[in-house]
This record gives sequence, structure tokens and C-alpha cells, in this order.
Amino acid sequence: MRDFEVAIKKLQSLDREKYSKIERGIVNSLASCISRQGERFPERAIESRKYALRIFDNNAVIASIKIILHDACSSYIAGFGARGERAVCRDQMKSAGDGPDLVVVPGGENIRSFAIGRYEISVAEFNQYCLEANQCSLSKQGNKHVPITGQSVKAVKGYLTWLSKETGKKYRLPTKNEWSYAAASTTRIHDPNRNCQFRSRGIQKGDRLVKVSTGKKNSWGLVNYLGNVQEWGYGKNGQLVAMGGSYITPMDKCQVSSWQYHSGQPDNVTGFRVLRELSVK
Repeated sequence: MRDFEVAIKKLQSLDREKYSKIERGIVNSLASCISRQGERFPERAIESRKYALRIFDNNAVIASIKIILHDACSSYIAGFGARGERAVCRDQMKSAGDGPDLVVVPGGENIRSFAIGRYEISVAEFNQYCLEANQCSLSKQGNKHVPITGQSVKAVKGYLTWLSKETGKKYRLPTKNEWSYAAASTTRIHDPNRNCQFRSRGIQKGDRLVKVSTGKKNSWGLVNYLGNVQEWGYGKNGQLVAMGGSYITPMDKCQVSSWQYHSGQPDNVTGFRVLRELSVK
């Protein structure tokens, strides 16, 4: 666009009258070019449109170019969440930066593809909601990087509603089937060092919560899905359940198949991981 701007200024300086006769055609051609760019590279097209509006002083034709941003969490990255940052997606919030890190889970039998939190929601992320929405009290947990606990499921629903409004996407708790499917992934052996109760031969684990980012990811990119905190979701008939075990759960009980009904009242061993529904084309 810089070279284009230089060319326009050159034409104007050579013959202003002649240039005024051809400017409409130049603008229309440029608008068409930016529109085509937007089909494949919407972020670049948005920048091109901004630059063009500076060159042509807020021209109405250029200002009217419609550019639709692609969903960052698309089926193109489904199943690749363990391969690095390029396969991790985040939604932009209106007033609070990026939303939680998400990985896209491929669809399976009777399960549509969806995006789910790479990590459990942390104290820092939940406190951001409390500050921005003024709907809850800041957590008194000392470490802001560990999973949020001590909240009711009602408060969690408030966070999910706020997150949905901020991003324009549908966030919710996963169903038991969705959570189990995402946690199991294609991983045969789950993290042997997961944060669950274990005491043997001088080795002791499961004394306290650890950072949400601590641990080995499964083949779809989920971290800390077993142990640390048990995670809320919905079972049959919408009954609230907690899945995956927590840091006080014996290691042999910290399994993808581990779950129990939950009242939804606050405790120190239960947290959550968000699910974000994908756009339907």
C-alpha cells in the first residue's frame, strides 16, 4: 500500500485535472482488490482498507467494503492442538483482550466438533471477569495461576455469559460426553505425573493446586484434564457432575472415566474448563 500511495501522489503531481477524471476508476479497482483479499486474508484486508481510507480521505466506496473475519477456531485446526501455538485459538473480547486459550476437537460419533479450553480457567481469568463485569468478589486464592475454586456454579454461569457477550461466541460448560471425548483424545497413556494423591517410596504428590499450565498435554492439546481440580459439566438430563478427579483424589481414581454428581455449591477442589461452540456454516 505504501508503493500504491507513492504512485497516487505522483499521478496527482503530474496532472491534477487528468487525475481527477480517473480517480473513480482507481478507487473502484482498489476496492475490488481489497474485497478479494478479504476472502482469504481478512486481517490483511482490514489493514489495507484502513490505509486506503487515509490515501483517499475516508472515501465512501472504500469505507463500504465488507470484510468478514474468519473464525479462528475452525475445523482446519481440529485435532492439532498438541502441535503448538498455531493450532491454539483465542477469541477477541470487546473490552478485555483475548479470551481463554482453546483447542479444537474433531467431531466423532454423535459428537460435533467443538473448541474447548486448553487449560482450566485460572484465578486470574475469573478475577478479570469480576473486575470487568462487577458481578462477583475477587478470589482470595493467593496464586493467580492456579485453577479458580471456591465458586458456585451460578457464578461460573455468570462468567460464561459474560464471556459469550464479550466475544460474540457461545461459551458453556461441556457435557459429560464432550468432556470425556476431549480428555480421552487418542492418547493411550495419560500424564503419569498428573496432580493427584500419590505417596510411595518418598514420592509425594497431591498436596495442593498447581498452575493450570503444568503437566503433559494429551494428543488434542488439553492440559491438566486429570487431577488438579475436578471439572464441572452436565450429565444425563442436565444433572451437574464433576469429572476427572482432583488433587486429593487417589492416583488410581484420577481417570477420564472418573465422575460424580455435584451440588453446584463452592468447594476447594472443583473448577471448570470452558467449551466454545463452533460456527455453523
